[in-house]
Amino acid sequence: MLAQLVLRLLLPSSVQEAFLGDLEERFRRRALADRAGARRFYWRETLSPSLLALRREVRGLPLPPGARPRSALGTHMLSQLLHDLKYALRLMRKSPGFTAVAVISLALGIGPNTAIFSLVDRLLLTDWGVEDPATVMDIYSLTSEGEYFYTGYRVKELVEEGAPDAFSHVGASAQYTGNIEVDGESELVLGERWR
Repeated sequence: MLAQLVLRLLLPSSVQEAFLGDLEERFRRRALADRAGARRFYWRETLSPSLLALRREVRGLPLPPGARPRSALGTHMLSQLLHDLKYALRLMRKSPGFTAVAVISLALGIGPNTAIFSLVDRLLLTDWGVEDPATVMDIYSLTSEGEYFYTGYRVKELVEEGAPDAFSHVGASAQYTGNIEVDGESELVLGERWR
């Protein structure tokens, strides 16, 4: 949980385990009744001024009576980040046109990248479900001139019927050429059928 990471950064190691253990116990008790309320409680405790006071006390810097704790390095970075985020949101609200262009640019950049990665992952990186790729066989015919050409669907049926124990699975594909006509214009295309 992010709040635990923040606490580990803020608290000195000498009190981390005890403080985190107590806070976790109280969180679990509250989570039984209201999980969202318990999360809000955990964050309130994580960012509370009393936690900063505890940090100063443990480091040997006692606070004067009634004095409010000043931010230490870790909390200063966190408050600076929150300040920067608020400032960015204010600027985006002041110029909605720029914000819209920025969001659309990001969407147009991230969307195609995600689609391309998904395609590459599916085609190149994902296992295709063959346990031992070295055992995959490719059956084709040889002409009298010594040229290879792939066999038709009938050969698949012959292999299935004649050698059922030789192969665990048999598949066939055939390539076809055809014309597609769109708006009066014809184009030659290549197609493939699998069985």
